[in-house]
Amino acid sequence: MILEILPQLADELNLPSWTARNLKAAYDEAASIPEDRELQYSIAWSAYHEILDHDSDLSLLSMAYGLKVRMPLFQQIDATGAFVF
Repeated sequence: MILEILPQLADELNLPSWTARNLKAAYDEAASIPEDRELQYSIAWSAYHEILDHDSDLSLLSMAYGLKVRMPLFQQIDATGAFVF
């Protein structure tokens, strides 16, 4: 579903065509680390957020996706009880 929505959102926001692919790749890479590998998990998600902090197109697309696709509350909390943003 994410791959179908991101190109459409990128187009609506007049972002470069590669933005959707890059955001999905960055997210998939971070999401591939299981939560029980705490150090690697933390590093992966920190790197993901660092990418968003330094690329305004990816950040805008990520924010637009978050506003368009809301997760139920139980999916916003990880195994440690921390909120997933």
